[in-house]
Amino acid sequence: MNILITGIHGFVGSNFVSALKGANNLYGLDIIMPSKEGVIKTFLWENIETISYPLQNLPQFDAIIHLAGKAHDTKNQSAAQSYFDINTGLTQKIFDFFLQSSAKKFIFFSSVKAAADSVVGDILTEDVIPAPIGPYGESKIKAEEYIINKLTVDGEQLTVDNGQLTVTMQHDSAANCQLSTVNCQLIKWYDQEDHTHFDVCADDHCQRYQGITRASTEIVKEAIHATRGQVLTYNGQICDARFSKCCGGAFEEFQYCWEDVKHPYLVKQRDSKTTALLPDLRMEAEAEKWIRSSPEAFCNTTENKILSQVLNNYDQETTDFYRWKVEYTQEELSGLIHRKTGMDFGPIIDLVPLERGSSGRITKLKIVGVRRSFTIGKELEIRRTLSETHLYSSAFVVDKKDIRLDIPSRFILTGAGWGHGVGLCQIGAAVMGAKGYSYRKILTHYFPGATIEKRY
Repeated sequence: MNILITGIHGFVGSNFVSALKGANNLYGLDIIMPSKEGVIKTFLWENIETISYPLQNLPQFDAIIHLAGKAHDTKNQSAAQSYFDINTGLTQKIFDFFLQSSAKKFIFFSSVKAAADSVVGDILTEDVIPAPIGPYGESKIKAEEYIINKLTVDGEQLTVDNGQLTVTMQHDSAANCQLSTVNCQLIKWYDQEDHTHFDVCADDHCQRYQGITRASTEIVKEAIHATRGQVLTYNGQICDARFSKCCGGAFEEFQYCWEDVKHPYLVKQRDSKTTALLPDLRMEAEAEKWIRSSPEAFCNTTENKILSQVLNNYDQETTDFYRWKVEYTQEELSGLIHRKTGMDFGPIIDLVPLERGSSGRITKLKIVGVRRSFTIGKELEIRRTLSETHLYSSAFVVDKKDIRLDIPSRFILTGAGWGHGVGLCQIGAAVMGAKGYSYRKILTHYFPGATIEKRY
């Protein structure tokens, strides 16, 4: 492994060399360049400025260990700004270099002073909210914040396993220290806790709730009266009755869209009564065949009379919800992803599905750019990233067109369904109603094993 160590000639760096030499190729980055046993070469800080020293002139590093910094002056004689110039500034510099390099791991040794200047009791736990006192600790926490903010999307800290990049921040306390791992992957889902000050929002997060005036038609009032006191239950517990506009012919399972919890009434199934056969759409080949075809399903309809029952006027302008296409130029897609993620990928090389749910919806998508790669999920995060508003669904396949020097000029997304696909399919339910199915039959179709109970 090729490892670059900043501050390699200091006390900690020298101990790293003793421990790692022999099994690894060690390189240094420091303000001085003396020869050192076990170190192939030491570079100066100006050598990582890509303008004056291109990346191709450097070794292909596998990991970077960042130790360099200004030590704590216990006599408080150092100028405050010097801490920020060195501890924060050098961290920014080496981390920016890391993001451009081939390295997959970045280990930052910060300081316990970044969390607190003193400890109540004997142990500093991970529950402590960082409150550094003085320029040394403040410069260290600023360095940590810079790293985390570089790997942040929509204000959420990235925390999931199996990332392509790993960033570790290790405080220098010998024991009971805080350890944070931030991987280059964002897997998030949205649930009720995402808005604690109100009950519903006018977004796909809350099924595009549009107010009481929209809901209170005469037909709705009749339905409310007829079903008053009735609830959908499973084993005596009220169901989490999710719904979306169009499942695309196959139901998605709860755990692929939200937390990893299986609900026995939110399971994979064909949206059909004529066939129960459903391929394993978690497999890429099967998902592609399914999405590129138009299998029979209740929600596979273009009848305006039925669609008008569940779609608002402006939604009825969408006629290709069961199977759809979206096309982006390279400039459109790379600009869109940059705006949505806050990360500069450069030209986009590929969009790679890493994991799909039971309906073929992508739950983990790797975005591959010239400058970096990054994995996002779950389905709503993918839809928000690949559209100015929301992509119809994350059940799609990608065709790359006009490829020059490995960079496509156009991307065509061919997809299935509208929404997350879990639970009741609104368009499919409307078709079932038009075919004469009762609401009880419709509900038990979309929520297998559930029953309707009258509770009040």
